[in-house]
Amino acid sequence: MNREETWGLFKQGKEAWNAWADEMLTQRKAFAEEGAWPEGKRPPEGNDQIDAWQAQARADFSEQEFGKGDGDFNDFVFPFRADFSEATLKGNAAFSGATFKGDADFIGATFTGNAGFGGATFKGNAYFSGATFKGDADFIGATFTGNAGFGGATFKGNAYFIGATFTGNAGFGGATFTGDADFIGATFKGDADFIGATFTGNAGFGGATFEGGAGFGGATFKGNAYFIGATFTGNAGFGGATFEGGAGFSAGTFSGTTSFRDARFLGEYADVSFEAAKSERAFTLQGSTFATVPDFSQMDFNQAPRVDNLRLHPRRLGRLWRFYHGDPRDNRPFGERLMTGTLSVFKGRNRAEPNNLAARYRALRRLADEGHDHKLEQEFFADELRAHQFHDYWFLHPQLYAIWIYEALSNIGRSLVLPLAWMAFCLFLFTGVYLQASQSKDFGYLSALQSIAGAASPELECASDGKYDRDLQRPVFERLPGDPVSSAWSLSARNSLIFAGGVLGQTNRQIQACLYGVQNIGGRKEPAVPTFVAVMGTTQTILSLILIFLFGLALRNNFKIG
Repeated sequence: MNREETWGLFKQGKEAWNAWADEMLTQRKAFAEEGAWPEGKRPPEGNDQIDAWQAQARADFSEQEFGKGDGDFNDFVFPFRADFSEATLKGNAAFSGATFKGDADFIGATFTGNAGFGGATFKGNAYFSGATFKGDADFIGATFTGNAGFGGATFKGNAYFIGATFTGNAGFGGATFTGDADFIGATFKGDADFIGATFTGNAGFGGATFEGGAGFGGATFKGNAYFIGATFTGNAGFGGATFEGGAGFSAGTFSGTTSFRDARFLGEYADVSFEAAKSERAFTLQGSTFATVPDFSQMDFNQAPRVDNLRLHPRRLGRLWRFYHGDPRDNRPFGERLMTGTLSVFKGRNRAEPNNLAARYRALRRLADEGHDHKLEQEFFADELRAHQFHDYWFLHPQLYAIWIYEALSNIGRSLVLPLAWMAFCLFLFTGVYLQASQSKDFGYLSALQSIAGAASPELECASDGKYDRDLQRPVFERLPGDPVSSAWSLSARNSLIFAGGVLGQTNRQIQACLYGVQNIGGRKEPAVPTFVAVMGTTQTILSLILIFLFGLALRNNFKIG
């Protein structure tokens, strides 16, 4: 039918329309029985009867403008092609239970109100490319036997595809979902293309089944994206996708190759979860970025995941702010939020972070280990230790400070530079301590800063035998030519580098005698080392042993020795 005939029949109502449709379908069945046009085949060319039937069975609403209340097609049957291209349906459009035996063409159509296609059946291809849904779009329980094309469509309201079945390919590439997009329980038997789609509201694919390939490459999810319990039988591509809200893939099954390469999870306050998901083939997170700590707890990988260049950037400054002030979305008064955050420190629980943060880092470390990425494994181990701070230990717990010291001295066993820097600092510091102790005995005072700079005054000399002056009530030391600064350096080096004794010229007794003089003990002259200096020497040796151990640990961790 042409546009005028189609519109005239439509105005007669559903009964007249479906009676005409039944007549057209009876003729179509006759063509199939005669073998002129078998079911499921393209119409033959050059058959005048079939050509005439196609012209008569076609419903042409192209560029038609429907007034409010005119768009009621509930339970209508369209025997052949239904053309609504560039049509405008003002008010609500009702196609619930409608059956499209041929192709349904809604390319460029505009639905001003809600569009109801719940339970509709599309036996042919369904074309909604470039269509605009200004209200809610309801495709709940709809069946798409052929291909479904929603490429570039705009959904300004909510889009409901709950329980919909897509037997052919489903194309949503470049579509825009301003409201919520709900595909819960939907089944995609062909390829599902959401490449470049934009989801401004929440996107729900919980329990959906993708039997063909699922392409979400370059898609943008501005709200939360829920794929909880979804099944991807074919390949799943999320490469370059952006998740600005939460992303839930918990309990999902990835049977084909899965790629989150260069995907970005940017929701700082959102949750990203792959908990208890299962991957049966290759799974890559190469180059992906997470602004929060994702949860891969109990995820099962049949093959080692690829985590090259995975970047984890939880904003620590922001977390520190929230530590005291709470979530900025918390509308409580500032004083109450501040008090709550402060009290959480002393209770050993940080309310601004989840209690399972350490477990999440542990799961990430397992991923890095399975993917043989040793560098990331070490990084996640360090983050796991940091996660225990203010989570599992109260404010005065010694292990809290042990972690801080471990990080300050060696960056959690990963830095080669830090232990060496601390050893150099101790060498300078204890040189000043030993020299100052020497000068304070009798030869005046020389500051540690001057000692470290080597600015020894000309009067400085090494001490010799000490004699007790009864009038002064203290020992008086004689002076001998010598260099106390170099002696202090030598003593500090010997205490710091326990293996340096064989290469340094002086013995400890000579160095100590030069700095502190000698005293008679049982007729034998021994260096008069102050108790304070002896304690400092032992302390420096212990510190040096710790730093040498940490340097060796970092060497092992960086080069995976042993």
